[in-house]
Amino acid sequence: MSERKSTPGPWVAIRPEARDCQVIFSSRGEFSSTVGRYIAAVGGSDDTPEMVAANAVLLAAAPELAEALREIVDCFVQPNQSCNSRYGIASRHAIELLKRVGY
Repeated sequence: MSERKSTPGPWVAIRPEARDCQVIFSSRGEFSSTVGRYIAAVGGSDDTPEMVAANAVLLAAAPELAEALREIVDCFVQPNQSCNSRYGIASRHAIELLKRVGY
């Protein structure tokens, strides 16, 4: 697999006071003690607060979902002795993440 080009996770969603959006940051604290690098703002004028929150949770889970998917794909592309165990763990992790984000 190719090298990661995105900001490493974990990412967190934060709702600024008196705003109708949520902001996604890496939680590595590269630039301050509480949050890290800015990733994105989530929310639009037509979005309900529930939709904004659900979209923010989904976006913040992207690094974890990508890692679980990479593990699953690796087992199909380059099967080996540890694949059954890794595939099972990655699949369970992906299912837990999907439940967390509302799928």
